[in-house]
Amino acid sequence: MKVETAIEAANAAAVGSKTTLAGSATAGFGWATSSAFFGWVGIVIALLGLAVNFYFRRKEHGLRLRDDARSEEEHQARMRAIKGGCDV
Repeated sequence: MKVETAIEAANAAAVGSKTTLAGSATAGFGWATSSAFFGWVGIVIALLGLAVNFYFRRKEHGLRLRDDARSEEEHQARMRAIKGGCDV
């Protein structure tokens, strides 16, 4: 996994979390002021933040799975080389 890609995915997921929090706060403000407009806007923002967070967390998870598979393949290749080099 490229470091830049992992960092971008983590940053985007963090932005998604903050957007969800901001949307929830806006919805709470709308409820407290009994303004239906702010309530609906807050809900929409929170859902958008949740969607962004979900998308980038899944992307980050896929990158980690690929990196883990590659690392395991390298490990197995090293183990085969070590075992083959120690024949007595």
